Amino acid sequence: MARPASRIWESNWKRKQCALGGVSHLQGPRITVTTTLAHIWNEFLVYLRQGLPHVNLLLGIAIALVGGVLVGSVFGLIAMALVAVTIHILAEAIIPMVLDHAVFVLPALNNSLLHHAISLYIAYFVVIGAIYVARLVLTSGGRPARSGNIASLK
Repeated sequence: MARPASRIWESNWKRKQCALGGVSHLQGPRITVTTTLAHIWNEFLVYLRQGLPHVNLLLGIAIALVGGVLVGSVFGLIAMALVAVTIHILAEAIIPMVLDHAVFVLPALNNSLLHHAISLYIAYFVVIGAIYVARLVLTSGGRPARSGNIASLK
């Protein structure tokens, strides 16, 4: 469609083009909350997927199981996930020293270590949290745990 020569026709032409495209000629393309949240979620998943492929799964499962058993509250969950990340990073440095008789070398403190640590923290938080919730549900029979003697439960 060719552009009209006069200003009135040009204004009408813009309205028609925007109406055909579903976009207001006054506002431009609309960015909604849903598209923003979808974009943030996709960026988060890309960040997480880039940081988790190099995780030693056996080490991660062992640390998460111990952490899930030891955690006692939501604050404890936050702290235990942080402790689990620290133990995981130190264990990744110690395992080659023990198995291959290599020199003990801590990882370099750079952006890739931070990226790996954040991804580990999120993973440990989710896994230890799931173990904690499962332990709460299984030990209390779906009810909040009560303290006291058996006579007070009746």
